Amino acid sequence: MFYLGDRPVAIDKTKSINENAIITGHLKEYYDINISGKLSLISISFKPYGLSMFFDIPLNEIYNQNVPFKYLFKHDTVELEIKLFDANSFIERIMIIENYLLKILNKHINKYDYNRIEH
Repeated sequence: MFYLGDRPVAIDKTKSINENAIITGHLKEYYDINISGKLSLISISFKPYGLSMFFDIPLNEIYNQNVPFKYLFKHDTVELEIKLFDANSFIERIMIIENYLLKILNKHINKYDYNRIEH
């Protein structure tokens, strides 16, 4: 999730969101948040195996956690956030995120580019 503007505050302080860009693993239960001020966010949902194509850690490591984006994607995250804040439209923000994720995916594609059928 990318928070642009004010971040929500979790009622349970152990679930606080302290970053503008986070990755949330599968949650075992929901939690409530308070929204105040101006909130704009972009959320991307991946199928269970889809997110693993982007980094080399087991997904159970982020189970039931909010992990700052910069911990998993160490390169260019500051630049990405600046571009998102400076973008003039929601569509432009989507394009920025899409291009960033495609760039990362292309770096990892050799690990998952298997010949599934051989003749």
